[in-house]
Amino acid sequence: MKLPELNRIMNAKAHGYDSVPEVADKTERVHADKDGDETTTMSFEEVMALVENDMINQPLHYVGEQGLEVEVVLQNFIPRYEDPYVGHRIASAIEYLLRSPLKNGQQDIEKARKNLDQALVYMEAIE
Repeated sequence: MKLPELNRIMNAKAHGYDSVPEVADKTERVHADKDGDETTTMSFEEVMALVENDMINQPLHYVGEQGLEVEVVLQNFIPRYEDPYVGHRIASAIEYLLRSPLKNGQQDIEKARKNLDQALVYMEAIE
């Protein structure tokens, strides 16, 4: 399996597709950076298991181009909000905005706007 094929598989999974593009040779082993420290050689099945695990533990649509995760951003900024409801709405908006290019596009942006509107309505009501 060549690296471009592996990237197509991972992108398909990141976009939430149940099926992945056909791979010409599922028996050929591929060199992949499995745990960030060393490159290992894995079979197609091992790669697919890794991709499946990432969808639970580290979905690609929540990881930036340089490896920064949405969770890290939220942990660093959301505690600044004194009101937990406002912090939650803002966190949801940020999450939707950052994942939108790889997940649901415009729909996620609209969800972010709804969360921001909910935060603003709440803040105006308690003033």
